[in-house]
Amino acid sequence: MRKRENAARYAAEAGPSLGMWRYRDVLPEVAPVTLGEGWTPMLRSRRHAGLLVKDEGVNPAGSFEARGMAVAVAVAKRDGVGHLALAEGGDAASALAAYAAAAGIAAHVYLTKDGEFENRVECAVYGAEIGGGERDPAWVEVSAEWRIEGAKTMGYEVAEQLGWRYPEAVIFAGGELGVAGIQKAFAEMEAMGWVEGTRPRMYRGEGVSEEEIVASTLDYARHEGLFLSPAGAAGMAVYERLLGEGELRAEDAVVVFDPGLRSVEKMAEALRVRRPACLPRSMPVGGIITPV
Repeated sequence: MRKRENAARYAAEAGPSLGMWRYRDVLPEVAPVTLGEGWTPMLRSRRHAGLLVKDEGVNPAGSFEARGMAVAVAVAKRDGVGHLALAEGGDAASALAAYAAAAGIAAHVYLTKDGEFENRVECAVYGAEIGGGERDPAWVEVSAEWRIEGAKTMGYEVAEQLGWRYPEAVIFAGGELGVAGIQKAFAEMEAMGWVEGTRPRMYRGEGVSEEEIVASTLDYARHEGLFLSPAGAAGMAVYERLLGEGELRAEDAVVVFDPGLRSVEKMAEALRVRRPACLPRSMPVGGIITPV
């Protein structure tokens, strides 16, 4: 790790074109394995003056997990690791499969039979081995330490995108790794004098029901044009709850993270949208029937 005292707050003159690697001075010393991760947009709500949505779904493989896997895989490549394993499903598995492919490292993910179908397909497309049961000792487990190093760049970006000032609160319902990364960023920035203001309150998506997630997804899709992931919708449900309880005000600067992939299947089930039995062999375009 580079010495923090030598780190520059504006780490990259090229700006957002370097994505999260603009913070290379506070990341492990590696040659980046990058697919364009980081520097995701913060979208202002159309209904709440202080609400900002940090859209992590635009990352490679569709989630914030791209940040952690970019660092973890780069460290593995630096250290000569040829096989990486991950005993997790979901978006983390998809991200590992993508970055391992980019680095020329073999990947093995342990997905359960009832795991997310989209993630299973993505892992297969990227060429990862998919299995279950006991782990092969020859495979090196992906380090949570390095994944947190990548995840912390979310905290750096929030501060920089707000002019190196803290918001009032941050809501991240995408799991403990992301929360730990953001909190690590806050501690580092404070130690280096990079950020102004009081450290924001942090909330997770605990206690949010499936019904609330569906309702929140529909609400923000139909009123703000945002098709949130389930974790993002859970974060919004928490935000609305805190507004109702008076713990937050609409004008308070609050960043809600949308951590990952939207679930089309979940919403199809909720809305009772059925997949058609077959597609038409031709479609009319401007009054002309085009062949398949």
